[in-house]
Amino acid sequence: YAYAQRGAKVRYFPTAWLDSAITVSQKALTIDPNTSDAYKAMGRACGRKGWYEKALAAYSKAIELDPSNLQALLNTGYIKKSCEDYEEAIEWLLKAIEVDPTVVALYRLIGGSYLRLKDYEKAGQWITKAGELAPGSVPYQLTDLYLEQGRIKEGITLLKKIMQSDTLHEWIQADIALRLQGYGKSDLAITGLKRAIRINPHNAWHYMGLAGVYVEQGRLNDAIALYQKADKLVPEFLRMSLSHSFLLSRADRVKAARTVIERFSSRLPKDHWLGPVVRFYLGKSTESELNEALKHAFIHVKGERKLGKYEISYYLGMAYLHNLNQDMKKSRAYSLKAKKYLQDYLALASKDGVENAVVRDELRLLGSL
Repeated sequence: YAYAQRGAKVRYFPTAWLDSAITVSQKALTIDPNTSDAYKAMGRACGRKGWYEKALAAYSKAIELDPSNLQALLNTGYIKKSCEDYEEAIEWLLKAIEVDPTVVALYRLIGGSYLRLKDYEKAGQWITKAGELAPGSVPYQLTDLYLEQGRIKEGITLLKKIMQSDTLHEWIQADIALRLQGYGKSDLAITGLKRAIRINPHNAWHYMGLAGVYVEQGRLNDAIALYQKADKLVPEFLRMSLSHSFLLSRADRVKAARTVIERFSSRLPKDHWLGPVVRFYLGKSTESELNEALKHAFIHVKGERKLGKYEISYYLGMAYLHNLNQDMKKSRAYSLKAKKYLQDYLALASKDGVENAVVRDELRLLGSL
């Protein structure tokens, strides 16, 4: 489980720790196949690798052997929520609360699930319960509720208030900054992200976030410089490498974009669904080959993970828009497909996040925003 936890921190450690976690868990199970915690560790590693069905199967076995295995119950609920199975997520999280009603994260996850179901009354109730257990945690999650309900002014006012705290964790500082950027508050976003970087200059995610704000301001070279810093910090962070390459392509630095994406491709697991997208982006496959390869990947490779539609829309949209085959890049047909995918992405995604900023900028260039 220690290996799995370290492997889960992909911004700090190589993802190979997840493979070590699986190997050691399997060894534990050969010694005693009735060890609930070994299945829990296996589930944690598989979940972080994106093998959601395998993770759920491992957690199911852990719970069968020990119905009070809190982490297995919680993580099952978390995966169900990630897969947008919100009703099932709530059922599992409620079982976890029966085991330990003092875990604040459970209340937050249930509140978040009801938020996605647009049951704002129940979402508010569970967020309030979380606050009763951990005073100070409510205002932050309440912003989600306000913004989802369209109470934008209240949500932004609360975000600004929370952001002024001197004791704010770096992740919350960065998250609030990106949310404010999503509502057009660039100056506040830059201040918050720079503060997050000062708190932890080794966190690549903060550099990515600030890069997204710079993209929307037209400061493309500044954004690329931040991605270069982030890439040196965490070369294993595949999502970052792909977005870095997209930005280089956008700046017409095609050779550099290809170098970054080919390095990314060499680290890409053979069973990852992004493989077909990368090949198409590099101009190494046709559109029909891309569609066929994706169909195979989703059914046979990543069928275990129910990917959010927004993930697929983002990567496909950017691959169509910045295909590194120059002839395709000039094709109006590809631009139109990119526009459709990126519009779908923006409709599905929340307002915060570095990809969101990049997509908004691309759609402006395409005359669609």
